[in-house]
Amino acid sequence: MIKEERAVNLQEVLDFREEKDQLQKALMEKYEQAVVVSFGMNIPGKVKVTKESYWAFVYGCKTIESLFHDLGLVVYRKRAQCCGAGNSAIYALGGSSIREMKEKMVEIEENHPLGRLFDIDVMEKGSSISRVEIGREPRKCLLCGNDAKLCCRSVAHSQEEVAGKAGEIIRQYLN
Repeated sequence: MIKEERAVNLQEVLDFREEKDQLQKALMEKYEQAVVVSFGMNIPGKVKVTKESYWAFVYGCKTIESLFHDLGLVVYRKRAQCCGAGNSAIYALGGSSIREMKEKMVEIEENHPLGRLFDIDVMEKGSSISRVEIGREPRKCLLCGNDAKLCCRSVAHSQEEVAGKAGEIIRQYLN
């Protein structure tokens, strides 16, 4: 559970991402034949972790872990990272190909009520696979439905608008 909701600065976000990257690399080195799944939340704005976003993260983990169980996959290791700059869960898995796992994770992102806020990366042996590589469309903007990366780069919407929409999605799911 979170201790406090607070705004984070850019350095904290960069440190969080660096630590997540190091955890991913460590799992790929230790479990060379494993597919690594990295799960986190896309939370816009300066406050990255709220009580609501924490519970959305927990429900996302449960959804992903349930899928691993249903597919009969072996979870060699799970590493969690929780701090004011975000939450992540990183899994080293046996019994699946990188492509198959990416397809399953994109299905979750596209079909789960919170999926628009889920950030699920799939990798092995130091390389990841994108949505486009499996024939899927790029992620859509929460507000207008255009390519999310283009909207972000062009600052098509204010941070407040996007954060408000993300909060709305979480509240609708939790209530």
